[in-house]
Amino acid sequence: MDKKHFITQLGHAIRIVRKARGETLASMSKKLNYKDESSYNKIEKGQLKSIDLCRLIEVCAVLKVSPYHLCNMAGVDLLSHPNSILTYNEFYTSLYTNTYD
Repeated sequence: MDKKHFITQLGHAIRIVRKARGETLASMSKKLNYKDESSYNKIEKGQLKSIDLCRLIEVCAVLKVSPYHLCNMAGVDLLSHPNSILTYNEFYTSLYTNTYD
């Protein structure tokens, strides 16, 4: 998968989760300290050349979903591990408990 396609798919995955969580563009923009909705909406539309890892983790924290889960929704399996991580809390906890043998 090329980078542009991944960014587009990741944005689409973020939009799906945002809507499922009942968040609006305005609420996401406010929680992530964007100046306005259009700045945040560029993430969801895949209009960025790249997304900063710290920003992705902030988005995940607001949506209570792991970066792994979003990437998996975007078509990239980061871990190929049988115990998929589904929530941000599980992801955070797994950092201290799983060894991924």
